Amino acid sequence: STIHVLLEREAQLLQEASEALPHSFEKCTYLMGPIRQAVYWCKTCAEPRGICSACSIACHGDHEQVELFPKRGFTCDCPTSCLNTQCQLHRTLEAPNTTNIYGQNFRGEFCRCGKAYNAETEEETMIQCVSCEDWFHESCLHLRDSESPGNPAPETDGEEVDEEEDPNLLLKPSQYESLICGACVRKHELLHRWAGAPGVRMLIWKASAAPEASSPNLLPGKWEIGGSDANEPQSEEVDVDITSNEAESSLVHPTPELSTTDTVTLKRPRSPSPVTCTAPYADALFVKAIASSSKGPYLASRGITLGDGDSDADMFLSSGWRDRWCRCADCLPSLERCPYFMEEAETYEPPEDPDAQASFEELGMRALERLPRERTLDGIRAYNTMRDDLMSYLKTFADGGKIVSENDVKSYF
Repeated sequence: STIHVLLEREAQLLQEASEALPHSFEKCTYLMGPIRQAVYWCKTCAEPRGICSACSIACHGDHEQVELFPKRGFTCDCPTSCLNTQCQLHRTLEAPNTTNIYGQNFRGEFCRCGKAYNAETEEETMIQCVSCEDWFHESCLHLRDSESPGNPAPETDGEEVDEEEDPNLLLKPSQYESLICGACVRKHELLHRWAGAPGVRMLIWKASAAPEASSPNLLPGKWEIGGSDANEPQSEEVDVDITSNEAESSLVHPTPELSTTDTVTLKRPRSPSPVTCTAPYADALFVKAIASSSKGPYLASRGITLGDGDSDADMFLSSGWRDRWCRCADCLPSLERCPYFMEEAETYEPPEDPDAQASFEELGMRALERLPRERTLDGIRAYNTMRDDLMSYLKTFADGGKIVSENDVKSYF
């Protein structure tokens, strides 16, 4: 490599660094208390604890880390006695945090499959549950057929097609805004009566025949979409057959949608404004589907029978879902126990770093200006000496017509 290539590479690395780390990392968020913020798990420290963005750079910059992305109500663990690394931004040693929740992500495991996440090797899109904030693979949500490697998304001129045009996706990204995973759906009874309502979709297994001898635990069939978009006419039905008489029900509810004036508001009311409950009646089809999810249909290959009408109970919510909840006196208390169902939590971001776009030369000159006069003069003399030595070294290459290689530069320094 020539010196010109090295300089171009250095400029490229500086640009990538400024884009990847545009924020200032001078303040630990510990004193801000529990907030929604980007959290990192330090594999080197090997404790199921989380650190903030600033500490991931200033205190654990030379450690192996896994980005866990935003977590609600989280306080940085770096200044606490739980970690052996001393926090460089908050010098006071603090007691362990008692309000943080440490799920499987803090062991480096993600999704219901428990797979480790590697940003450099992960090829599949992952979706975050708005309730537990874990991340799930599209295939584990049955949005994509993980068993069809011979049926990849089509390509155009060597480039992958946008997910909106991917024929292997059962639900396109534009068809839903948020996910609530099946485990969280089972936990919150409030959600059960909304399952299958307009704008609240679920994937349900539709069996097509008797079990095969080769796969006795899985009825032949396919995953189908249960429910409809919030804007679709409610008379349109989705073709999902259920053989059980007690579960026989239409996927579309007779309950009317909220009017446009109800759904589009400047601020969502937190007080019980509707006198009449507008929540839909529980649909027997989806009640059965949610009940079946407790046995874990995604574990069908491990001996769990997956039958007609079963589901993992994952809910896919279309745009504006927070506006559509009923807020009557009976429904509001359940919503208020989960405020993130009513309002999207604000995510803290560190302040912008004014030096993010500055070059090494600019940063060096700024640092030089802040030094005492005598130290500044000493620095200038040292720089001039190094410059003269470097020019003499490079002159030998110029006189001989030789190209300065990367090894030549490294050998000098």
